[in-house]
Amino acid sequence: MSSVITFFRKPQSWPIVLIPVGLLVWAGFAAPVLVRESFHSLVYFDGPYQAALPVRHAGEAIAEQVVIVVLDGLRVDTSQRMPTLNQIRALGADRVVLVGQPSLSKPGWTIIGTGAWPEQSSITSNFSEKDIALDTLFLAAKRKGLTTALVGMGWWHQLYPRGVDYNQTVFPPTLPYADIDQASLFNLNQAVTSSALEVLKTKPNLAIIHLLAPDLAGHQWGGASEQYLEVVRNADSQLARILAALDLNTSALFVTADHGHLDQGGHGGGEQIVLRVPFVSVGKGIRTGTYPIASLADLAPTAAVLLGTSIPAHNQGNILLDQLDAPDAVKATRALDLAQQLIPRYEAMLQIISDTPEVNRELLNRAEDALQAGDYAAARDLSEQSNAAIRAQWTAARNHRLNRDRIARLPFALLLLTVVALYLVLWKRARWNWRAPMVGAIEYFFVWNGLFFGVHGHTYSFSILSAEASGLPLLIGARVEAMFALMAAMVVVGILGRKSSAIEIMRDAGNTLFVVATAMAVQLLIFYVAWGVVFTKYLPDLNWEVKFFLDMLQTMAFWPTTSLPLAILLPYIALLTVGVTKLATSLEKLCRGSISAR
Repeated sequence: MSSVITFFRKPQSWPIVLIPVGLLVWAGFAAPVLVRESFHSLVYFDGPYQAALPVRHAGEAIAEQVVIVVLDGLRVDTSQRMPTLNQIRALGADRVVLVGQPSLSKPGWTIIGTGAWPEQSSITSNFSEKDIALDTLFLAAKRKGLTTALVGMGWWHQLYPRGVDYNQTVFPPTLPYADIDQASLFNLNQAVTSSALEVLKTKPNLAIIHLLAPDLAGHQWGGASEQYLEVVRNADSQLARILAALDLNTSALFVTADHGHLDQGGHGGGEQIVLRVPFVSVGKGIRTGTYPIASLADLAPTAAVLLGTSIPAHNQGNILLDQLDAPDAVKATRALDLAQQLIPRYEAMLQIISDTPEVNRELLNRAEDALQAGDYAAARDLSEQSNAAIRAQWTAARNHRLNRDRIARLPFALLLLTVVALYLVLWKRARWNWRAPMVGAIEYFFVWNGLFFGVHGHTYSFSILSAEASGLPLLIGARVEAMFALMAAMVVVGILGRKSSAIEIMRDAGNTLFVVATAMAVQLLIFYVAWGVVFTKYLPDLNWEVKFFLDMLQTMAFWPTTSLPLAILLPYIALLTVGVTKLATSLEKLCRGSISAR
């Protein structure tokens, strides 16, 4: 007992035990809880922006029918190699739209049917099993007495359980990626289209048709592969069947996607190839031409205007008036309808986060006066100015609240860094070795980042989690490679300390772990200050969020499994390295002596 007390009385002994034990507590207990709660709050985000809102009045119908075909995972460049879609482009309106983040299917489908972004719809991942709590295109159509149809996989019907008259589920939500071949995807395209054609015979006023096969091909073979192109072209041939079933003198056809695909497959992040998707439309009420980039949220209000329904109450998008063929009076009236819809939408959001939620309605009032006076150009222009003003007010209020929350989190982060600073003062006063811990820590980050960025070609993007059917291989691999990098760092410490005593080597190994952990902690605290850990009102920057998860997984490598408390064992790897180095040196001398004797 006295020897143990004597050991701990020596400051140089503290890093040998206290640092590994502290890291074990973190990696075994704290980190898993934080990772689980943070990830859960992101993928099952339940934001406060879903309350019921007043519904605006309907308008004058432009088209009798709107059919929206969603080609899942269709890239813009690949869409330009589709003969039927190019034919539609030549006859109708062509533009690129930007999807939201996360650029995943369920969030994208929610945007298409509501005009609401993921942070406001609370549909933020494909893990979500809840239905949409917002107003939708389907509900708006039913309020006007129109008929509706939905043809696609089960996830669509989970999201939209209300307001759909003809509900056709074609493909189950379980995705057997390992069993996919081109023939099965061709059959899937044909099955969806055949079911859709049967539904279209009933002449629904609003129909959404979802072709899943392109997305499955992108995951299986990559978005730049020939197999993906062939599946997309097969979907294009099915699009020709749908087009042939429509009367474009009375119907409008929309063709779009929920996200694109990386060359290697995958989506979810903010890469341009993933965020940019085609939006091609043709038929009644559509003006021929090529138009500027818009957003996926613009589809819902544009479809509502064509059908003459009220704009979905939770919509955040714009009406694409530039591509609509309608009288100026109709355009001005619906532009004002949008302004009148957006004011209560953003006002309700502002009341949740802002101390001054009042909205200046001057521009809206002037737009109403202009419309009443028959000045359609002014009414439309003032309505658009009102929309820009309310969105700017929301952005400013959101940023202000974020910064206020960041200031509130900063003291705790500084407190933790103060503990680190105190240990560094102790380190300096004790005159411990700096060289081996610093070189070992640099080696750790060089190895881990070299594997992550150099060997695997990853980036900090949500897309890397969906590059395969499951993100588990990446997450497991990140922790395994962190274990390897830590062990390599201990080898470096052992080599540099081969002339030191055993206790000095163990101390240097402990301090190496301290430097590595501190560097990780600083990065984690930066994210904590910027976004918090559990998300209740805002979605974080997803690139930062992916880095946060990967940093947390690296810290969990200190105790990766119950039977492997690695943080305790790592200093012994440094000692073992010294022993092996000395043995190798002795053997080398022995061999040289033997050769000299000959």
